[in-house]
Parts: sequence; structure tokens; C-alpha cells
Amino acid sequence: MKQLSIGLGLISLLPMHTMHAKKANDNKPNILFLISVDHSVPFLGCYGTKDIKTPNFDIFAGESMVFDRAYVTAPQSAPSRSSFYTGRSPISTTMSMFSLPLPAEAVTYADICRQNGYFTGVTARGHHQDGLNRNKEIKDAIEKYGMKTFAKRFDYAKSNGMPYPEIVNWIVFNEHWGLYDLKRLTEYVMAADPSRLVTENSGIDARKPSIDYEVGHIKDNHSYRPPHVPLISSERATVNGEYGAIGYLVEGHVWNPKGPWVHYNYKGKEEATVEYEKFIGQLNDYIKRGLSAAVYTQWTDVESEMNGIYTYDRKVIKLDKDRVSKANKSTYREKELSKGQTDAQHLK
Repeated sequence: MKQLSIGLGLISLLPMHTMHAKKANDNKPNILFLISVDHSVPFLGCYGTKDIKTPNFDIFAGESMVFDRAYVTAPQSAPSRSSFYTGRSPISTTMSMFSLPLPAEAVTYADICRQNGYFTGVTARGHHQDGLNRNKEIKDAIEKYGMKTFAKRFDYAKSNGMPYPEIVNWIVFNEHWGLYDLKRLTEYVMAADPSRLVTENSGIDARKPSIDYEVGHIKDNHSYRPPHVPLISSERATVNGEYGAIGYLVEGHVWNPKGPWVHYNYKGKEEATVEYEKFIGQLNDYIKRGLSAAVYTQWTDVESEMNGIYTYDRKVIKLDKDRVSKANKSTYREKELSKGQTDAQHLK
């Protein structure tokens, strides 16, 4: 059976609209329509970026027509999506505001496909096509006057209760900021979403005294220069949730040229890259002793913090990309575990 795939972007969460012929012998193409959310055009390999890897969408682009002068019809997501569905402007469909629902009389391409023998479905961000549910007055009016019709257009619709596949870990508190009743709240989150990992508070050693409340799935410490591993837990994954602070200032690519700045301790790319490789070597040793994960801080410079892999404006890569990649891949190689001390051994 033929298949037609239209790729408009890539982000962790994608609205997905699928239509396929109901009978196996129908010689009709399957149609998969993906719409990205808050996704800028430069960040796709098929549009020329060398730093963001999007291999699956690049395959789509290689087999399809790629538009280089296409524009959305509205600066807001829901009105813009209404144009994708209908081929009409948001003014024409009366969806010129984010909070307004798609009118029942507006015909979408999914309606036409359904009338012609397709099984149609939608998942992820389709819910705003029925209006903005956060406003009680608007929500009540939509319910009262029967304006909630978007899901009725499809054979399958799951817009609310989205799966959010990009979320793998809930962190109840960051370090000790505002921390209270941690055991009860962590157990509440674990019960509310048993499908994901839950961290009690990241950075158990971020304030003296260091306190591990021994609840949740992950024991997380924060240690910047150099990275450090806490006593390995015999019950939970042990993680260095923040390490790094390898930074320097790149003239012309700074949020505030007047400062003050933090984490700018290195002379330039070479010195910073050598330190990054050194830290990865230390992490490899910790992995042998039981470390489960580590998170480098941080992806880009943030305001006055100079410790990004990229500059604040995302224009300059501050570390040697190939050497960073090689160092990172070394953490995935199989390692012979060395005998280390766990909290259970310590308690004995």
C-alpha cells in the first residue's frame, strides 16, 4: 500500500494526524501528517543545520517536496493549525484568537478523507482546536452551546491526557529550594504516575548538611568542578544530576557585555575541551563503581552564566564538537565494574 508522509518539523511532542484506507484492497495512500510545535526552521538537517541531528525527517525530506518559502498563517499555534486542517485563513474560520474553537461547519481535510473511506485519527496537540479550556467562562460557553466538535471529526481522537514521551523523570524539588514534606510529596508523585522515574530532590549535597531522604527512584547529587559521585545506593539509581561549569567568555556573543559573569574559568576552546575530556574520564571511573547517569551543565550560556556548550545566542560552539562526541561515546562502552562501597555496606 502506498504511503504519503508530510513532515513539517520535529520536537519531542508532535501532533499526529493519521488516515488510512479502511479496506486492505483500497489502492489509496496512507497519510501521516506531523505538525511541530514552537519549532524554528533552522533546526532540521534538511534545512542545512550541521549541529542538530534529525535523520528521520531528513529521510522524509529526501523523498518529498521541501518548501523553502512557506509561512504559517498566524503567530499562535491553534489558529495556525486550523489553516492546516482547512486550507483557510484563521479569519475565515473565525479562529483568529487562541481561545476560540474550530466551528462545526468548517470542513477539514480529515472530514473529506473520512467521507471517502479513510479511517482517521488525531493524537497529541489537537485539544486547543476546541477552544482554551483554562478559561472557565469560555469553557462553560463551549459546553453550553455544543461547540466542542473537533474530536467528533475523527474515528480515533486522543488529544487530552497526552503521553508526553519526552518526559522520563519527575523531580519533586530542585536541591533544597522551598523543600517541605518531601517524603509524602514524592510518594504522591510516584503513585500519580507509576510509568516514570521520580527523584525526591535533585542535588542532595547542594546545602550543608547533605541530606538524602531515601525516597523515590534516584539519588542525585550536584558537583561541578570536578564531578563527584555520592555513596552508591543499593536501592536507587545514583546520578550526578549537575556537573560541568566549564566556561569562558566569547566576545560579541554574551547576554550582558558589562557583566558580571560566572563560570568563566578557562582561556578558550582548547583548555575548556581538555577539561571536558578529563571530567568524562572521571565519570567513566564512577560508572565502574555504580554511577548510573550524569547531566552536563549546561547546553548553552544562560544570561550571566558562561558555562554553555553553545554561546547564549547559539551562534558559537565553545567546545570541540568531535572531541566532545568521542568523549561522550566512551561512557557507553562496556566496563568492568570495580568493587565500590554502597550505602548498605556503609550501614553495616
